[in-house]
Amino acid sequence: MKDIRINPMHPLNPAGAGQMTSAPEFFGILSTAATDAANSLTPLVTGGGGFLTLNQAVSLSYLTPAQATQLAASLGVADYTTYPATISQIQTDYQNNAATMAAYSAMTSNKEVDVEQNGFGLAPIIGVNVKVNDRLNIGFKYEHKASLNVKNKTKKDDAKLYPDGVSYPNDMPTTLSLGVSYKATDKLGISAGAHYYFDKTAAYGKVKSSDANGFPTFYENKEVIDNNFLEVALGFEYELNNKILLSAGYLRTQSGVNMKYQSDLSHSLSTNTVGLGGRYTVSDRIGVNVGFMRSFYLMKTKPFDIPVVYDETYKRSSTVFALGVDLKF
Repeated sequence: MKDIRINPMHPLNPAGAGQMTSAPEFFGILSTAATDAANSLTPLVTGGGGFLTLNQAVSLSYLTPAQATQLAASLGVADYTTYPATISQIQTDYQNNAATMAAYSAMTSNKEVDVEQNGFGLAPIIGVNVKVNDRLNIGFKYEHKASLNVKNKTKKDDAKLYPDGVSYPNDMPTTLSLGVSYKATDKLGISAGAHYYFDKTAAYGKVKSSDANGFPTFYENKEVIDNNFLEVALGFEYELNNKILLSAGYLRTQSGVNMKYQSDLSHSLSTNTVGLGGRYTVSDRIGVNVGFMRSFYLMKTKPFDIPVVYDETYKRSSTVFALGVDLKF
């Protein structure tokens, strides 16, 4: 991850309030400003005035009203005259704030991760195909869950997310699939399918929290998955002539995760996908296929209130173009 940028509504934003700016640079500026504010109170504290409030310090001419107003405002206090904190407490608050901002600057700096994960699992698969007649075909597949753990082989982990040697649950879920194809006419074929994933019984290793070294605690699936995952598809194939075959399809996926599952690094979104394709028969032995697919992901927004109030929005789209050649020998 490089060049993390934010758009804070803050007077110290170097690009202007509300404009995109470098996150580590911005937090560094806040850390420096907090350190300067804390240091400005040192003479008053060492001189024995640390027990005074801002209002008392102004009354005794140790601070100007403008200085007191600025010190209070930077801590989110509108009226310094009624603020009960002492100068020593205010200095400590600024020192803590400086350390926090410095930590944020480090957290948002460039990160590099080089990790390989390996695992092994086995699962029986049972399939049944029934050709009802020359026009109707029905297929069924059951795939058993593959219990799987993947182990980190970490070369570099600036993000402290993948400690070397740690294993993560990463099961392949039990799935049920049903497919039907029907030859409506000599030229038109229709197909439909449904795929049901038993996500709630599979351990996906969704991280709940991590310690300072990145060692994880995992969610139980029931905490982050409310419903199993479902896919439904419909396709059409039309033989324009003995050389050209055209196709179109639609796929709907319905994710069952809740907001606890969603994160910037790992999220699951429902989708609507459309596809178009074609095949040109060059000869009895050669065919050329082209395809296009566009997936539209349904946006989700997750609210946060730590360290500040903000929303995280997950949205994406994907486009696929495909070209293939069939050869018969």
